[in-house]
Amino acid sequence: MSLYLGNQTTPGCPPDWTRLGSRCFIFQNSHRSMGDAENICLSLGGNLASVHSAAENRLLRELIRKESGEAFTNTQDLPSCLQKKPGQWMWTDGSNFDYQIWGPGEPNNHGGAENCIEMNWYWNDIPCFYGKPFVCAKDL
Repeated sequence: MSLYLGNQTTPGCPPDWTRLGSRCFIFQNSHRSMGDAENICLSLGGNLASVHSAAENRLLRELIRKESGEAFTNTQDLPSCLQKKPGQWMWTDGSNFDYQIWGPGEPNNHGGAENCIEMNWYWNDIPCFYGKPFVCAKDL
């Protein structure tokens, strides 16, 4: 797999989007709640990015690092991408929750209200009202 994150249009994706496989991704560096972020992604023709492989997780980390201009560290809070329904995690695009890379002791539902996920090197559950930058994804 090759990954190019230059400022050029990625073939098959709209300008400023990055392609991986049959999907396109774009980083949004504005702090929004999960619901607001999902609405923005819907307006762009996609959803909050769902992650289905280590390759997609790496792409999101690199995209966020490149676009934010910050080194990606264990303490860097990154996009919330998921919502929790009672007893199970669900991607907002309706796809299967078939890949996960939780941090040690996560998810822990601290305080009983952590129903969304933030990404750093590993995933952590957080309250959905926290404002975070985010990544949208859409199918080609």
